[in-house]
Order: sequence, then structure tokens, then C-alpha cells
Amino acid sequence: MGPSPTTPLANGCLRVAARVLIGMVPPMVRRGELQEVELLDEHDVPLSSPPPRRRIAPGAVVVGALVVAAGLAATQWVITARERAAVEALAQVPGVLAPVDETITVARTVAGEDAGTLFGHSEGVLDRATDGSQSYTWVDGTGGGSGWTAELMGPSAALAAVASGHVVSGSTCVTDSAPSIDPVPATRVVCLVTDGAFVVDPTSGTGLERLPATTREVVVLSVADGSVLARWPVDAGEYVAVLPDVVVLGSWSATDITLAGYDPLTGEQRWTRAEPLPRGFRLSDDDHLGISLFRVGDLLGYSGPERSLLLLSADGRPVRDLDGELGGMVDAGWLTDQDGRIILQSQSADAPRTTFLAPDGDPAGDVTVDGRLVHTVLDDDSVPGLLLTAHRALCAWDERTGDALWANDEVVSAGSALVMRGRVFVTTANGVVALDARTGALVWATETERRMAVSAIATDAHHLLVMLDPTTRDGEPVLVAYDPASGHEEFRAHYPDGISMVGPARRTLVGMDETTNEYVVLG
Repeated sequence: MGPSPTTPLANGCLRVAARVLIGMVPPMVRRGELQEVELLDEHDVPLSSPPPRRRIAPGAVVVGALVVAAGLAATQWVITARERAAVEALAQVPGVLAPVDETITVARTVAGEDAGTLFGHSEGVLDRATDGSQSYTWVDGTGGGSGWTAELMGPSAALAAVASGHVVSGSTCVTDSAPSIDPVPATRVVCLVTDGAFVVDPTSGTGLERLPATTREVVVLSVADGSVLARWPVDAGEYVAVLPDVVVLGSWSATDITLAGYDPLTGEQRWTRAEPLPRGFRLSDDDHLGISLFRVGDLLGYSGPERSLLLLSADGRPVRDLDGELGGMVDAGWLTDQDGRIILQSQSADAPRTTFLAPDGDPAGDVTVDGRLVHTVLDDDSVPGLLLTAHRALCAWDERTGDALWANDEVVSAGSALVMRGRVFVTTANGVVALDARTGALVWATETERRMAVSAIATDAHHLLVMLDPTTRDGEPVLVAYDPASGHEEFRAHYPDGISMVGPARRTLVGMDETTNEYVVLG
């Protein structure tokens, strides 16, 4: 018999049916009987019989779904818990604000003389009463102790005749704490107390008039309770600085500046050093205001007329004289930062340069980088040792070695920066950009705020808080809260009427009342 016609199948393959004569058949099959056999395409031949399908019970499907859901919930719980822990850790960093929302109100008013407590600084105020007597009041801004007042000198007829606001210089008090953004609590206050002073000339109202001193002494007070630890007289002194275990007094004449170191408790003089003024230069009463004596870490800094900066050790030895160094630089000068470090700024042929002087004054330990310093208002140390400068780009350096880390030329007008959770948030002329602190890659940027300028930046651990001030008279200041991760604007908060110059102070927002010219704490 011939083959049967072909039949197309649904899968497009062809299956051929044929009748063949089987020569050998099992005994139960009759010889000569024809059987129809189906021939399969080789691709359709099953290698083995498929296993029987198992029927899944509906309950098992529900259980599987619940397991998946439970796994997703557990993952989300872990993510949420980690985020909560990160926010809680960030909230403990000094300078991070308490939570801020879209409603800002005036919580309380703070007088100008108490403003230091807003910023967490323990400080003192030297008061001159109407009878010319003098006292020192200590205010503990950290909450770790109570305030006190110590009497320094009795009534003075000469000082009583001068309005307190017209006294330009005279008695002065300093603590033994080194300057730092997080200063070690002071243990002593050293006061140079005198009934002499320079006062505004009552006739001209501009020049200075000297009130000769009839008495001058050093009074050492305990920060704990204001008790007098020591009191000793001195023959001369206009300026005072306190280094570890030494009090340094500075005095001046028409031809030189004299510095002298004393034991703080006994008054024994340990050393003295005269700094001659340049030939032909004579110091006048007005010139003495240009003399500065201050602590730089464990060194003494002295700056005066015709003198850039001289660094001395606690025993009066010269450590470094910047006159020669700055003389060879273009547009060079020095400043101190919030940590009390000495920073040199200069201009090279290609770019401005910033040099951080070594704490011990040794030039070998200086760190010099390109660009001008970008002030970091807060750093949670998530990327340790990050130093930022700006010049045609935002540049990051290792502050310990000065090694370049990265640069981003999309940021050309950097103002100040905030570092948290591995990101750098930088203010620009009218907005904020967020960068990966490790690579400098742009993460997000705010859109340009027309007729607004960034005045301050902060965080409450939940949001990036940006204070915007208007650049026109009809504008209104506002606080904008962004999601630090995405840059999404969460809310805008307007200030109470009459409040301006809003910024962070410790864990609160502080503004200025334009009517009373007093600080206000915002809540």
C-alpha cells in the first residue's frame, strides 16, 4: 500500500502516517495482519515519559504566598530598622538640630548678653558698674554647671566718669581652654585687672584718650565656682593669653612690644622677650588696637604693627615667623578657623592656595592644597578627613596628607558644605548640590531659586534644611526641607513676622527679631 496523505499539525510540524507490513509479530498477532504505525519527526520523539503532574492544593499556594510576604516584610523591617538607627546616630552629632517641621514659631527671646548660651559656649562677661567697680560673670552654656559672679575690683572714680560703652580697652579676662569648635571645658579664668583704660575721646568722639592706671594685677578664678585661686600684682600689661601652665602678658611702648610669661598661681616670671618695632616706626595710642596676643593650640600667637605673625612656645622660644614666608607670596594673608588652626591663603600663578600650619609650627608638617577653603558647617565623620576647597571646581583632599581625592567641575560657586551619611551637600549662589563624598559624583541638585540666596544650611537628621533669603525688598525668607537621599522637597516653612537671619545654633534654630534686635529661639 502506498503512504497516506500528509496532515498538518497545530505546531507547524508534519507527521507522516504509513501502513507497513510487519514481518515479525508477537504470537498473539496474526501473521499477515496489517497494522497502522505513526512515524514521528525526530524532534517530537520524547526521551522519556513525562512524570505525572502533581496537583497543588490551594492551601499550599496560600502558604507559599505568606512565606514570600513574610520574607519581604522582614527585609523591609531590616531596612527600616537600619534607617532608624542611622538617623538616631546622626541626631547625636553636635550641631544636628532637633526635628523641624513646616510650622516655625517663636519659642522664647534671648537678650544679647546671653546669646553665647545659645551656641553652647561657656563664657564670661566682664562688667563695669556705674561706680567704676568691676566684676566677672560666668555663664555655663553647656548645661554642665551653674553660673557665678566674682568681684574683681572696687569702685574707681576715673572709670565711673566714663560711659561703659566708651571704654575701648582696659581689664580683660580669658580662659585656659584652647580654641576649638568643640573646646575642652575650661578650668581657670585669668583676668588682667586694672583701673586704667583707653576710652573714646569725649571731645572728638573718634580718637582715644588714655586713663592712666594706678593699679594692675592678675586674678586667677576657678571655673567651678568663681573662687579666687591666685592674685598677684604686675608692673605692666595690656594684653593677656593663657597657655598650659603659663600666663603671658603683653605690654607696649613707642618703640617695642614686650612679652612675658608667668606662673599662673605664684606670679613668678619665667621668661621675657622684647619685639622691637621697625626702625622709624613709633606706636601711637590708636596703633595699640592692632596688637593681638592669643593661643594657637599649645603655642602663643603674636601679631602687631609691621608684624604678620610670630609663633612662640610656652617657654618664649620663637617657633615660626611668618613675615618671611608671606613676603614671597602674592595676595597672601593668614586667618584662624573655628578650630583655632592657622591658615595661610595665597595666590599662585594658576590658582589660590590654602596652607594649614602644622600644630607644632614645623613647616614640614604643613598641608597645602589648591583652591580656597570651603567652610564645613557640620561633619558626621562618615568620610573621615575630608577637606574641601573651590576654584573652578569643587575639590576634595585628605586633610592629613593633602592628597587629592576627587574634583567636580559642575560645582563652580561653592559657599559652605555639610557632610553626612557619605554625602557632601554644598551651597551654591542660589541652591544646593548633593555629591557622593567618596567619589564626587553628582547625586542631585536643586532647581535655581529666582531672587533667593542661600544664607545657611543645616540638618535635623531627617531633612537637609536650607535657609533662603530674598535678594529683593518684596521677597520673603523661607526654610526649605529636602530629602537628603533624593533631593525631593518635603516642605517649606515661613518665618514668624519680623524674624530674619535664621540659622542653626546648637540643636535649635535661632533668628533675629528686627524690631528689638534680640535673638529668638524658634520651635
